[in-house]
Amino acid sequence: MGVAEEPVHRNRISLRSRSGGGSECTRIRRGRRLALGLGWAVALALFYRRFGSIREVEAGLGLPVLAALVRVRRGGPDGRTAVIDHNAEAFRLLRTALEFAAVDRPLKAVAVTSCGPQEGKTTVAVGLAQAVAALGQRVLLVDADLRLSELHRVFKSGQSPGLTDWLVNAQLGRDGVIRAVRDGLHLLPAGTPAPNPGDLVASRRLRELVRQLAGEFDLVVVDSPPAAAGARLQPDSNSSG
Repeated sequence: MGVAEEPVHRNRISLRSRSGGGSECTRIRRGRRLALGLGWAVALALFYRRFGSIREVEAGLGLPVLAALVRVRRGGPDGRTAVIDHNAEAFRLLRTALEFAAVDRPLKAVAVTSCGPQEGKTTVAVGLAQAVAALGQRVLLVDADLRLSELHRVFKSGQSPGLTDWLVNAQLGRDGVIRAVRDGLHLLPAGTPAPNPGDLVASRRLRELVRQLAGEFDLVVVDSPPAAAGARLQPDSNSSG
């Protein structure tokens, strides 16, 4: 998913690095249940390279672009809401593209990641989850970015108990950690800060948990750590991509 700065001209997308060596890259990996990371990268930013159209992006990366977002420069607590509202149609297009991509096997889980922090992955996760929930489906947002958790702030909810607490205490139960935040939209926050977030994200227990939740919800959207953090969700060997 390309994230372009305003002003944006029709059929023109500019992907470039930020000052200081950071890239502007947000990608969504799709999978059935926990086959997260086996799907497509929705977008990748290449240092100092510009693309004149989505067709050039796809040709240059060899990957399909499912949707493109416009970057909205607005700070403060309403900044993320402004981006989502401004790109409402793009999120609906992304929702539809994912539905068509999984026509043979219903899409049950999606992991959203990025190359580095502060590149918009949480905004994409929230926008996609809200777009799917708007169709009347039951959607679960999981905050697996255990180092820089944000989803509890987005929905003004408590951070714990949450994912980390459930991972270390299976007896806790879903009712103690999952909360409804909007019609059709539920949240599993990051939970109590853990000393070993990378190990928890890559654990078999998390794979099993997401597989279980995918059977209870129409879609599970996981806000996963950025690739630069070195920890990522591991694909479930029992699931196909």
